[in-house]
Amino acid sequence: LFFISSFAHHTEFSELDSSGSSIWKIFSFERNIKNPGVEATGFFIGPNHFVANFHFLDLVLNTARNSTGIALSQEWTPHVLKVKKVLAVSVLYNLALFETEGNVTKHLSFAKYPSDRFMSSFLITYPDGISEEKMRKVNFLSEGIDKYTVSFDSSLLKGRVTGGPILNSLGELTGVMSSVSGNMLEVVKADRLREFINGDTGVRCENSNLNTFSFSIAEACVKKELENFRE
Repeated sequence: LFFISSFAHHTEFSELDSSGSSIWKIFSFERNIKNPGVEATGFFIGPNHFVANFHFLDLVLNTARNSTGIALSQEWTPHVLKVKKVLAVSVLYNLALFETEGNVTKHLSFAKYPSDRFMSSFLITYPDGISEEKMRKVNFLSEGIDKYTVSFDSSLLKGRVTGGPILNSLGELTGVMSSVSGNMLEVVKADRLREFINGDTGVRCENSNLNTFSFSIAEACVKKELENFRE
């Protein structure tokens, strides 16, 4: 059995709590930004760079045809950020990288030792946010080249799982939740997210001069990536 002292537990909670403001809801909307359509969890990896699952964007493009934009929000603050553009997508790693119209002061950092299995890990979802009662500890099960699998107590979970980060006890990013089945989670490794952000995998979207979100450009980007993935 592994025991955590009250001091160590408080330290873990403090570090995780400081990372909680990096996790936002991402959603599509039609004209009125107060009426969200498709919703998911994601997180900031830079001042104006936001990560979510590819399947969120794909679902918006295929089911929410009347959407006029994509935005981010948090329930504990009235602050809403609109998405300016889709920067890149990856079907293989189920990732989408967005740029927001404004900046945030809190964003996640990559773990220095992302493969350290001796460090406690937690999944964070929106709208749960972070509190001592809502930290969801995960148990490492197996590891592949690009992803690893963890288990968790699904009965405690109320948030939107996929798209959220896996954090170590220092509040550092070790993976991105990709899919869930019962109490099992498939997680994309942080190293693969780093490669994706650096442009080594996936497709970069051709909208460098765009100042407002364009569904047509996002659609073209997704189509190109799907074609590449099927080849």
